[in-house]
Amino acid sequence: MKQVIVVCEPALEERIVQQIDKSGGKLLTIVPTSGRGLLGEGGADVAGSLIRIECFCPEDTATRLVLALKTRFFQKYDLFLAVSDVTVLRPDKF
Repeated sequence: MKQVIVVCEPALEERIVQQIDKSGGKLLTIVPTSGRGLLGEGGADVAGSLIRIECFCPEDTATRLVLALKTRFFQKYDLFLAVSDVTVLRPDKF
């Protein structure tokens, strides 16, 4: 099982969620967040100016999702994307 994390501006939420759906992702969580990038400045300095979208999915779904996100969003938007191996304690929910 994989955890895919996307941190982006809230305006991208609907498009990211649509891509998760198209890629076969089922379970996701979206929360407002804040932080800072390598330069320590930018929109992330304002609380709630970013969202964090987490999707837990099988490896093949994560692979499709990451490729789609990289293709559609990396050139135009500041987007943090990470993938981790996870152990889900209730795998029957997936």
